[in-house]
Amino acid sequence: MRDYAVSTRISMLRFLMIFGVLIVHTPPTWKVHELDGTFWTYFVSFLQNGIFRAGVPVLTLISGFLLFGANADLRYLSLLSRKVRSLFIPFMVFNLGHILLQIILRIATGKWLGDDLLNQGIDEWWNSLFGIWSPPENEPLHFLRELIVLIILSPLFGILLRKAPVVGFVAVALFFLTNSDGYLTNRSDMPVEFYVGGLAAIYKWNLKALDRFRYVSLLVFCLLCALVTILKLADVTWLRLIAPFLVWSASSCLVDTRIGRWLASLSMYSFFLYLTHAPLMRIIWIFFQKAFPSVPVPLFTSIAPFAVAVICIGLYKLLNALVPLQLDWVLGGRAEKSPDKRHIRGAGENITEEPDPDGISQSVNKT
Repeated sequence: MRDYAVSTRISMLRFLMIFGVLIVHTPPTWKVHELDGTFWTYFVSFLQNGIFRAGVPVLTLISGFLLFGANADLRYLSLLSRKVRSLFIPFMVFNLGHILLQIILRIATGKWLGDDLLNQGIDEWWNSLFGIWSPPENEPLHFLRELIVLIILSPLFGILLRKAPVVGFVAVALFFLTNSDGYLTNRSDMPVEFYVGGLAAIYKWNLKALDRFRYVSLLVFCLLCALVTILKLADVTWLRLIAPFLVWSASSCLVDTRIGRWLASLSMYSFFLYLTHAPLMRIIWIFFQKAFPSVPVPLFTSIAPFAVAVICIGLYKLLNALVPLQLDWVLGGRAEKSPDKRHIRGAGENITEEPDPDGISQSVNKT
């Protein structure tokens, strides 16, 4: 039976990290070499290029931990069947929905929400649809694309984890971090983080061992993120590999606090927020530029992530009330279920309709 405190921390981090992904995609975004020297651009870069670059690595490690902790790789056909529903269908629905939204806005306003799709060649269209060599049209969904590949590879990872864990780690790190896989994955750090999550699950690491270093971990993480901006380091693969351990340790500061429990309670909205925030953020940004040209951009950057999160949560609740079955389908079975449709594991345990372990599935906790 899963440790309730660990399960709650995962739920808390799930929402917090996805909200961080939202901040990363809040315009205007600055690459480290584009900073204009003002405090504001450095601060935004500290968040976007440093702190919240931990989002995908943390979610990936959690995905590996949950999948291998459930031995799901040993039931491969069942795993693939579930992931078609829980990952591939949401990926296609919300990526195609993003493309359709762009076309509608193009007809209505004469402008594209993003790139001009009509001038794309066939290769670019394939990439827009499936994220073959770069992010798909709905850019944040690259995480789902990578996760699908890792799910397909999970039996191989499982053999290495159980038979030769150290050799397997070295092999996975060398193969993927040197980009020897070509376009199999586009994020070289994700297979390593996924594998490490599997190590933690199979060998039952003490997940609270680093909690006593929580404040040191928080300080070190913030300093490393500051260095990324100050030194204008474009390649942060090293930070993405270290971040999950520092973030996990630092997150224990929020355990058993009011804000920590509140963040965990929002976990049910995290996947919907992840799928929908990018087009909504772009629309709001375009509207802001047209309607309020004299308003300082920092004001938009400060307010927009919270506004988008509130809108997405409100939209989720509305859709769940009006079309719950359809919402559940497009979310891969993740919509909030009524009590009579849940499988209740026990007092204080996670409530889900069906165990489907990955780092972005929401859980509904009894409090």
